[in-house]
Amino acid sequence: MNLSNLRSQIAYIHEAPFVFTGTILQNVAFESTKVTKEQVKEACEKINLWSAVVDFESHNLEHKVETEEEKIKLGPFIALARALVSKPRLLILDEPLRQIKDPLQFTRVIAAIKTVRQELKGVTTI
Repeated sequence: MNLSNLRSQIAYIHEAPFVFTGTILQNVAFESTKVTKEQVKEACEKINLWSAVVDFESHNLEHKVETEEEKIKLGPFIALARALVSKPRLLILDEPLRQIKDPLQFTRVIAAIKTVRQELKGVTTI
């Protein structure tokens, strides 16, 4: 097994997930050439990414994430959506709730984590 193959089997959710200036679609599909737009849309809907930002009227994958506030709010959701679409064999949760101060956001991220764990049945989670 090569290093690239090993890495593709691990999803790592950090306390400050990497989110870049770009669309939600680009952020979720980051570093994956095999992920389809439909897979990203489905993952975002399953984890309720749209609840992270109040002003999302439509479920627009082309919404550009630009501000630091959006990056912080969407970060955990984008990281969890990445995990869903990558279908890892190992899911590492490294304090994904640490930077969340808003109680409602905290509750939404917990619900998203539970959803990811249910969807990724049989995946080792630490």
